[in-house]
Amino acid sequence: MGFAYEFSQGMVIKDLWDKQNNKPDEELISELFGHEIHNGQWVGCYAEYFPFEFLQYEDPRGAAQKLMSYDKELKVMETILEQGIRWLTYSCILGRPEDGPKEFQLATQRLNEVTAIIESYGAMGLPTPFMYSVFPGAKLWKTQPVKLNYEINEYPELYQLNATPHGTTFFTPGELMEAKKELEKNVLTPNQCKRLWSEGRYTWKKPVV
Repeated sequence: MGFAYEFSQGMVIKDLWDKQNNKPDEELISELFGHEIHNGQWVGCYAEYFPFEFLQYEDPRGAAQKLMSYDKELKVMETILEQGIRWLTYSCILGRPEDGPKEFQLATQRLNEVTAIIESYGAMGLPTPFMYSVFPGAKLWKTQPVKLNYEINEYPELYQLNATPHGTTFFTPGELMEAKKELEKNVLTPNQCKRLWSEGRYTWKKPVV
């Protein structure tokens, strides 16, 4: 139809894997993420949101059915990048009940690895770390055993993707937020950190005194 588009929500990554040949589905990826230049205009896919999600886990299927192992996800991402897309954002979820310093360190390492791969293809990348949290109505709300330190009726603002009403075995909620902020310092540029911490969909500006 002659227009440019992006995939701005998380794909089901495992659907981009050719299970029969045990490799990325190159034909499907080409159809979804390919592009052409018509009269100087970009026609096709120019950007993708890639949900790595649980970068700390080698086998994340118990956490999210749409995911695969990290090495397979990298192969799918590189096949997408080979189509020439220019912008790729990629997520990581932190703060599951068992998460500690080791998991944050591994997530930091892998986010930086992903950034380097994206830039090697001449594209721009943006890591987007999120907090693991449960929401009313979601499956995890009923099935995930987490100890809520802040009840939803009194602290509803904590039930979102950049904050948390519960801690982990290793972190209190406040310590978890500090660990996430330290990770962001190590995977984002200073300008990106400044923007993330001061404004945006899931954060608040400091009150004017």
